[in-house]
Amino acid sequence: MPFYPLLFAAYPVLLLYSGNVTEVPVTDLLVVLATVLVGTTIGLVLFSVLFRSVNRAAIVVATIVTGALLFAHLRDAVSPFLPYDTVVWPERPHDRHVWLGLTLVPAWAAMVVIATYLAVRLRARLSRVTETLNVVSVVLTALVFVPILTSTHVTTTEGKLDGRGVVATSAGARAGRDIYHFVFDRYGSGASLEAGYGLDNDAFVAWLEDAGFQVVEDARANYVRTTESLASTFDMALLDELAETMGPSSADPNPLYDRIQQNPAAALLQTLGYRYFHVGSWWAWTAQSSIADHSVQPRFQVSFASTVLDNSILPWLRALATAFGLPGSVQPGNQYAQTTQAQFEAVRAVVDEPGPKLVFAHFMVPHPPYLFLEDGTVAPDVATYETQLAYTNAKIRQLLTPLLAFPIDERPIILLQADEGPRPPRYEADLAAFDWSKATDAERVMKFGVLDAMYLPGPEGEAALPPGLSLVNTYPEILSRYFDIVVPRSPDRSFTSPEGRPYDLSDITDRLDEAEERLKSSPG
Repeated sequence: MPFYPLLFAAYPVLLLYSGNVTEVPVTDLLVVLATVLVGTTIGLVLFSVLFRSVNRAAIVVATIVTGALLFAHLRDAVSPFLPYDTVVWPERPHDRHVWLGLTLVPAWAAMVVIATYLAVRLRARLSRVTETLNVVSVVLTALVFVPILTSTHVTTTEGKLDGRGVVATSAGARAGRDIYHFVFDRYGSGASLEAGYGLDNDAFVAWLEDAGFQVVEDARANYVRTTESLASTFDMALLDELAETMGPSSADPNPLYDRIQQNPAAALLQTLGYRYFHVGSWWAWTAQSSIADHSVQPRFQVSFASTVLDNSILPWLRALATAFGLPGSVQPGNQYAQTTQAQFEAVRAVVDEPGPKLVFAHFMVPHPPYLFLEDGTVAPDVATYETQLAYTNAKIRQLLTPLLAFPIDERPIILLQADEGPRPPRYEADLAAFDWSKATDAERVMKFGVLDAMYLPGPEGEAALPPGLSLVNTYPEILSRYFDIVVPRSPDRSFTSPEGRPYDLSDITDRLDEAEERLKSSPG
């Protein structure tokens, strides 16, 4: 009995999951895996009727499904050898997507034709082929499944404030000004942008300061990735206790996901009478919030399922449709771009909602994919970090202008931050193997330097922000100033952790201090 089509179909899904254990809840894996297996089974039944042989059907189905789901890996394997830069389409010069699609989709179709021919021609050896492919599928699946099984998965309670010494020093603590918390993913500090790209963002920072923002000079992220960074910011505490509970070998992302979903800082403000508006991004972890009073859903969301589809043949079929102008074709990047644009529109709409309210939005810019030119044109073939940063700055100004136009006693508290800095090229090229202890000064400053600016209206906001304030102490600072609520401050420290082991933390703060000093004192 040929069972190898099922295991070959499961292999790409398990392969993707094994590299993203910390990012993907097990339930997401099971849903996608079940969908793929059911679809493969249906295909096997239909082709068995067509060929009147389950063994012949298995060869064809395995070729179709495996080739379709592993299409991105096939693309990566052969793309260095394809001269796509020499191909010019009318008004779409050097279109890599189209050329690769035109090259590889027919190749995949040819593989299916060859498999069909062999399935029909094989007779006496059909049983031996089935046995061999069964064994191969078991070996492949075991190679990718064993690392998943050896990962430590521990279920813990959600992030809570209970027992952490939160003290209301005034019985009159109550809701007041609206609060807007905007996080722009991988928006580096001035030092980060200079170290990573040679960019000067001083004009935009000066605009913020002229508008009344306090900008934390050389602000830093506490963690190397968004998941840990947002979890600690919302939980208003470093992840030390959680890391001790989970252990350095754990790859379980659920405790971090709980803290992002449950957002203890927002929950505390809700007890004071705030309504929580969550404007979702295309990233699955901040697409929605389970505690929000109003959650604006994204038009498009990157999830484990969508990533499986992105690695499949589907985007390349869409690229072909786009090349020939077929109905329903999708320009590369349009889904990401439309979701980002919709977020800005949603925030502007929320401004008119009655308060008091907390509005949180996680914008996936200037984070890749690089899609936007400065004027908002979607041009993935030419957009860069620099053009997307310029676009982001322009959109931030549009967001802030109406908020700052309110009478002074009605102006909101505005938190304008990043969660992490841009990824250095060497780190991006090999996340799993990159050793932060051997990183250069520029790489450390580039990754951990972040935008951190606060608009703090009224007499409560007049005092200067503490020097070196890091993201984890954002809400403790606001709660102390405006609500007389004391949340114990965390040390302003920064940590790295290996890819796939978010709780295996290494303190990098002292090395960051030294790196910044050397860069500042170096000529030029």
